[in-house]
Amino acid sequence: MLLVGMVQHGLLHRCVGCDLYCRPRRHDWSLRVPLLARERSAMPVLFLSEPRCTLRRQADALIVTRRPENGGADEEVLLKVQPDRLELVALVGAVHVTADALHLCFDHGVDLAWFTSSGRLRGRAVAPASCNADLRLCQYARLQEDPTPLALGFAQAKLANAACVLVEVQGNYSDNPLLPAAIAQLKELGQRCTAMSTDSILGIEGAATRTYFEAFGSAFRGELSFAARRRQPPTDPVNSLLSFGYVLLTHQIAGLVEARGMDPALGFLHRPHAGRPSLALDLLEEFRAPVVDRFVLRLANLRIMRPEHFHKAGSFDQDGEPQGACLMTNAGRKIFFNEWAHFLLKPLRAADEPDPLPVGDLLRRQVERLAADFRGSRKYEPFRYRRG
Repeated sequence: MLLVGMVQHGLLHRCVGCDLYCRPRRHDWSLRVPLLARERSAMPVLFLSEPRCTLRRQADALIVTRRPENGGADEEVLLKVQPDRLELVALVGAVHVTADALHLCFDHGVDLAWFTSSGRLRGRAVAPASCNADLRLCQYARLQEDPTPLALGFAQAKLANAACVLVEVQGNYSDNPLLPAAIAQLKELGQRCTAMSTDSILGIEGAATRTYFEAFGSAFRGELSFAARRRQPPTDPVNSLLSFGYVLLTHQIAGLVEARGMDPALGFLHRPHAGRPSLALDLLEEFRAPVVDRFVLRLANLRIMRPEHFHKAGSFDQDGEPQGACLMTNAGRKIFFNEWAHFLLKPLRAADEPDPLPVGDLLRRQVERLAADFRGSRKYEPFRYRRG
């Protein structure tokens, strides 16, 4: 499956010839290769999950080829794209990349990320980061001085946004008794989440998360149901979708944080841990419910994703997934990436903005606010979701 994610209205249209996204009337049928134009500000992402595919370099462009099933030598060219029109290449499952393609990506500031078929991040390859040593020193000083105010802001925004999403859901399910009770409890926990230690904040956040997911699960009305949040491994389709969405959004945030010159490993709510982008996870808390959870609920209730789009991992899964993990099929991932790209096109309302903004713009805004806080020029203001 090949898909380039878009986040600008009116920029791209579905191409009936290649099932990709191209500018209108910009498809070269002689080459059978879509000519894609991108705005770097749109945060485009190239998702690759088609078996037997390889990302290669051709002159100053990137191409994706696929070898025949019969093992023949002639590889089919599926896609050609200029690297300066991308920000991220996401490789899912058994997809390969050549050294020349990797070097070209680095030359143009394009990050690469490898994911398992369940969406677990296996690793990242990034171009040299911004050399804002002074900003990192400010971040370290802020963390040593007092991490509590920022940790508190992230947690309070998470609880407020989760309650707001449940209020939005309640508009469609007014007869659901779990929703008003959970909304009231989330608001009460948010009021209790005041000046306290990070451990106490995490304790309240954990209780709020359990309350939220119990009510959130009652909103599923399609073939995919949700009983409880299960992460490692996800054992059902909805948990699989949630985990995949969280990982994708975390990586986008980590890339923005690193590009801005901050250290993604040093968070305030999430403590540093080997291999964990703790600062990106801090920012993710503000966007979990408004972005990923709403997206997954839509996929399930509109029956866009169905049970046949999932399978259980066997004992010897090629990605090392534990037996019993619920994974998307290749067809399921194609639908997921397609819908994810479209969902990021939809503007999101922020409480402190008169007009809705694309998710990418809101992520950048929060990263800039964090940088300003580290420098002491402006207190950090978390993202607060406002339902439409």
